[in-house]
Amino acid sequence: MKLSVGLLIVWATLVLPSVNAFTGNPINRGLDKIARYSVVLSDTKKDMLEYRFNKCPPIEANNLGDLGDSDRKLYLEGVHKKVFPLIKSDYATEFKDKADIMRFQTKSESIVLKDDVGLHDDYKGQVVDLFFGDDDPVTDAKIIPLYPGDRRVVDGKDVEFWDEFEEVINARVARLKKKSLFNDSDISESIYSWPELWYKKPTISPWVSDDTTSPSASDDNKPPLYLEDIAQSVKGEFSNYHQQAFLIRNITKSTTLSYGLGNDERCKDDFLANPIRMAALNAWSLDVVGPVNFNLKWHFGVPRPEEVAWKIHELEWTNKTHNVPNEIVDAICGMNLKNAADFTAYKGVGSPRHPSFPAMHSAGSTCSLWVPTLYDISPDQYLEALRTDYGVAFARTVAGVHYPQDNLAGLNIGQRVIREKLPEFLSDTYGYDSNLVKEKVEALSFDWNKVTFTDDGCNIDGVPHGEFLKKKKKKAS
Repeated sequence: MKLSVGLLIVWATLVLPSVNAFTGNPINRGLDKIARYSVVLSDTKKDMLEYRFNKCPPIEANNLGDLGDSDRKLYLEGVHKKVFPLIKSDYATEFKDKADIMRFQTKSESIVLKDDVGLHDDYKGQVVDLFFGDDDPVTDAKIIPLYPGDRRVVDGKDVEFWDEFEEVINARVARLKKKSLFNDSDISESIYSWPELWYKKPTISPWVSDDTTSPSASDDNKPPLYLEDIAQSVKGEFSNYHQQAFLIRNITKSTTLSYGLGNDERCKDDFLANPIRMAALNAWSLDVVGPVNFNLKWHFGVPRPEEVAWKIHELEWTNKTHNVPNEIVDAICGMNLKNAADFTAYKGVGSPRHPSFPAMHSAGSTCSLWVPTLYDISPDQYLEALRTDYGVAFARTVAGVHYPQDNLAGLNIGQRVIREKLPEFLSDTYGYDSNLVKEKVEALSFDWNKVTFTDDGCNIDGVPHGEFLKKKKKKAS
């Protein structure tokens, strides 16, 4: 089995493609396997591939119905007996008679079906076909989810779900070992693409760590030093908080609007066209991307890492019954989980109550596309925008609530929606020439699967970020 294919591709191997994101040997291979794998359950291998997201607790916490003991303790609040279990066919048919129960009798979050009121008219009923049926028409990015036990060939490479899941395990182990972003012999600042704002903490910050020994837990003037702090920084923060912090720190005071897109220039120092418009676009970007991403979530129904971890912890999925790699079963059974939420950084809460793929934090991370489209920014500012979007996305894997595939898919989906909707929005709202905007935003688009970070920069499809920005600006002009 290949190790570290997920985070390996996108954030740990910023220097060497074959180096694990979290060095050392996090998987515990010393446990006795014989007794653990001797349990034979009625589940079949087919059941694993049929399994979908099932974290749909009832509105009433004690509404556990006729669930067995195993299902009663799956989540702190149980699951709705008329919904559980959700399988592949439920998602393929938009839940049929289960849809109303899910929307009004469970705590499931933002169930966006194909004709949702939040979708633009040209997306209604077409999101899945547009974003999954074909590759991205501009970047050729592919949106292909892997389910538990799944294995596919993508771009000539054999990829499998367990590689994705193992990266979440590795991240969890490193986080619980209190791995630092500074001064660690095996994890150095240079191999991470964390945004600058995580090293230079803003005055107002949502960073509150459960770890009271962490410097940032007691001193608001210190940046987060541990992976735990990174995980907590993306726990329910106000929407696009980190992108806003990036704009405040890096853009508003040193950048001007890029004219020549058909909008009239008022003056050289235009308060309306700079911070006010930036704030409006930062909010709009999330609003336009959200319904598309949630529609895809509730179509694919990929279970959260905590759900998979608990199935393995309860020995419902083992090597003998479902071909779960032995080292993964050992690692999960050695965690002493009390409930599914324990697998994550968010004790007692766990993952959100909507499916894993694609990740919404990632889909909402689009400032690295719309900011260079509208504003004259430097290569250093562009690099920080890329790191901000990327860092926010992959911090959710550090927190144990997303697979790497969720993050990359979300980043690509968010970018595509912005690319397709920004020209019309700017034309209708601010009088831009939609054709000129379309030309520029398409020139600046790329496939996040082809992005790698280095000690001092970023390569986009093999091109250094500064050259990419310069080349794309010239092409659009």
